[in-house]
Amino acid sequence: MPVPFPTLDPETGELTQVDYFTLGEVAALLHVSHTTVRRRILADEWPHLTIAQTHYMSAAHIAQVVDMHTVEPAPAVPEDPRPPRLGTPLTDTDLEGLD
Repeated sequence: MPVPFPTLDPETGELTQVDYFTLGEVAALLHVSHTTVRRRILADEWPHLTIAQTHYMSAAHIAQVVDMHTVEPAPAVPEDPRPPRLGTPLTDTDLEGLD
């Protein structure tokens, strides 16, 4: 069950109640272990809120984590309409002296 904390709304400048999730809830949402969430938070790899040595994450924080771990496929290499070139064509006279 999310815990509401007062958070400053950047658009209005007023305090609003924002729901924050505990590490156990975040672990269940992201399908990872509690230890993984805690390790990433303590390493400052994931955004979070810490109050009285307890860590919380808002829905915006969780969305940032998902964005950080989203991998986009590499663009396909376009086909070259020209036939492949395998080097400079040689004549028989160019090969004279090569043994």
